[in-house]
Amino acid sequence: MTSLPVDSIAQVWAATSAQGPFSGDAWIGPSFQPYAGSAQLPSGELTLQWSAPLNGTPPIARYWRILIYSTTRFYFQMRRVLIGRRFSPARNFSNGAAFGVRDLGTADFSRRGVLLRTRGAKLRTVGLTFSSLYKDELEEKLQPLLEYLGNTEMLALITDPDPHAQRSRRTFYGQLVGEVGSIQRRAGAWQAAINLVSLM
Repeated sequence: MTSLPVDSIAQVWAATSAQGPFSGDAWIGPSFQPYAGSAQLPSGELTLQWSAPLNGTPPIARYWRILIYSTTRFYFQMRRVLIGRRFSPARNFSNGAAFGVRDLGTADFSRRGVLLRTRGAKLRTVGLTFSSLYKDELEEKLQPLLEYLGNTEMLALITDPDPHAQRSRRTFYGQLVGEVGSIQRRAGAWQAAINLVSLM
């Protein structure tokens, strides 16, 4: 999405039945400041993040409404809305996170030393290792998620959700690459590695 005024306020609504205009009973979340940071993605966009409160989580809903308002007139564009289940492990990912670029273009030289180059998209990549997962969170949440994702489904990965100038650049959305799974490192500790190629 494009930038929002600094005084913007947002709110999320959820409805469980056919309430297009949300005129009936609906879950209404608390207002929050949709701070997306100042560092833009390579596309020039920013990401707005909202996490459901741990207490008062919205019900499973068919209809969702996102309200964004400000004291000043403004215009913004939103390209993609992601809604899904959140998983946040009790222990953070280990040191040694890897951030890189996958260049989809090609470059070579002809027999006469002429550069043959075809430019392509340059996608951000991220690799994280969770080396101290609890058995219950792995079996109940993460492993079923990995089995669903495989290498073809899409995943939103946020390395740090706290408000920060780099908040948008800490957000990734794409597919997992390489082996997808987990291993038991020792008694009471499991490990899973996440390697993702981001489309944003």
